[in-house]
Amino acid sequence: MALLHNPNLIEHFLDILEAALMSAAVIAAFIAPNFVLRAFAKAEHVLKRVAKNRAASLLLLGLLALAARAAVLPILPVPIPRIHDEFGYLLSADTFLHGRLTNPPHPMWTHFETFHVNQQPTYQSMYPPAQALMLAAGVVIGGHPFVGVCISLALMTAAIYWALRGFVPAGWALFGGMLAMLRYGVYSYWAGTYCGGAMAAIGGALVFGALHRIIRFQRVRDSVWFAVGLAIMANSRPYEGFVLGAIAFLVLLVWAMRNNSVPKKIMWFRVVLPSALLLALTGSGMGYYFARVTGSPLKMPYQVNRETYAAAPYFLFQSPYPQPQYRHAELKKYYVDFEYGLYEEGRRIVSGSVAAVRKVFRAWLFYFGFVFSLPLFMLPWVARDRRFRVVLLATAAFIPVMLVETFWIPHYSAPFTVLFVAVVVQCMRHLQTWMPGGREIGRALVRFIPGVVVAMLLIRSIPAVGRLPMPTASRTWYSAVPAAWSRMEISRKLEFLPGNHLVIVRYSPDHSVWREWVYNDADIDGSRIVWARDMGDSENRKLLQYFRQRHAWLLQPDRRPLELMPYAEYSLSASAQARFQDLD
Repeated sequence: MALLHNPNLIEHFLDILEAALMSAAVIAAFIAPNFVLRAFAKAEHVLKRVAKNRAASLLLLGLLALAARAAVLPILPVPIPRIHDEFGYLLSADTFLHGRLTNPPHPMWTHFETFHVNQQPTYQSMYPPAQALMLAAGVVIGGHPFVGVCISLALMTAAIYWALRGFVPAGWALFGGMLAMLRYGVYSYWAGTYCGGAMAAIGGALVFGALHRIIRFQRVRDSVWFAVGLAIMANSRPYEGFVLGAIAFLVLLVWAMRNNSVPKKIMWFRVVLPSALLLALTGSGMGYYFARVTGSPLKMPYQVNRETYAAAPYFLFQSPYPQPQYRHAELKKYYVDFEYGLYEEGRRIVSGSVAAVRKVFRAWLFYFGFVFSLPLFMLPWVARDRRFRVVLLATAAFIPVMLVETFWIPHYSAPFTVLFVAVVVQCMRHLQTWMPGGREIGRALVRFIPGVVVAMLLIRSIPAVGRLPMPTASRTWYSAVPAAWSRMEISRKLEFLPGNHLVIVRYSPDHSVWREWVYNDADIDGSRIVWARDMGDSENRKLLQYFRQRHAWLLQPDRRPLELMPYAEYSLSASAQARFQDLD
């Protein structure tokens, strides 16, 4: 029974189960293809009817995405933030909801230093604002940032469908949108945290969906959607979005140079000018935001944060930063021991090769896995599709883009999501034409793929499975981030007590940097609970003086049982101990 409490073994079990189901599907397709086709005939008929209406398809996919996420709330409830990145995005969202782009630095800011948050020259998250704006919209629309997560998943599903309509027939586009929704929008960490990749995926889908339409129709609205997609990527995943946008621009440039049938006037006024105006507006807005947060319109908050705290650069080919002087051991442990360790590992020939293979494997497992890998055997035939070569080349670009990054999590490559789905769908279109011996085995295999996806989701939804300790890593699409540790429990207890509170957090030397307690809202002084780092009695006295109207507590989260005591009691105890030592 101990094996059932090992998240890694559970994760491997689910991977093996997915592979086993796909193997069973292949066997069934070979043994009884006609039976399989009859079993899925009704669903296929309904799909084709809905696909005839574009508006109905968009609405259906959006509602399905919302309904699917709502249906699994008993298993994967509204997330409690626990990952460093989540607190950064939530800080930005809270800042925007206060009607500000950033916050003034706090007088006691050295006690509030934490991961991925700038304290100087202003107090704000280092991350681009797109995800935070969606979280803020969720609060405005539904009273909670998780509503924004759900809306972004619905928009992502619809945007992928819209993009696929430019490459494949309507029925296949609807089918691809559903597959994307089931794989990325139900049990992936994109649906279970506040730092997923839906916003960047929306941007990538809009760019590549508009790209095909611009080449075909030269309409103003498509140029506008193209620019909107670029703007979203620039404000969610700037590096990956820049690469994808550069590929799209190159395609448009080659098309414009080779195309003599479209008048130059139409090219300029319907394609270039709308996009240029919107991108200029976006650039101006980003520059203004940067200036407010960092003091310079050309310096991103991310750059300020890395220059302040990081030792390892973002790219493996860059030289390391001079090691900063850290005021807190936890920051040094994260930025030097962890991040710089990854950088050094990636720079070595042997360990760097292993790290590269590990990145590719994690990307494959998250975006494709066993269930979407079967159709990829048709890639040689897809490569012959002249219109689809651009998609294949752009998809292949994500590998070098990913490998040169020092750090990588699946949502970093989110702008490429639409391309991954498009490749899978096109491979499935070729697979269904495979008829060895005149038997429709390929068609049967294609019908089985969504069945395996749904089966895996149903297995993951079994309450007994849902209560197992699921993996904390983001390597699978049916993982779940476990509930937060005791930080939320402490917060709830303090919320019930009268007055405002100051919690001084004292870590042990072996504290895990992945269990960070010190995060605060945008308005620190106006918050019911303020979390601060212990900096020794002398510095703590200054903090206590500043927050003298609050109830002060000392929290030692690494002690068992968890210790939360009034700071005055700790001070008295410490003073008495010091006097006793003097007498001794």
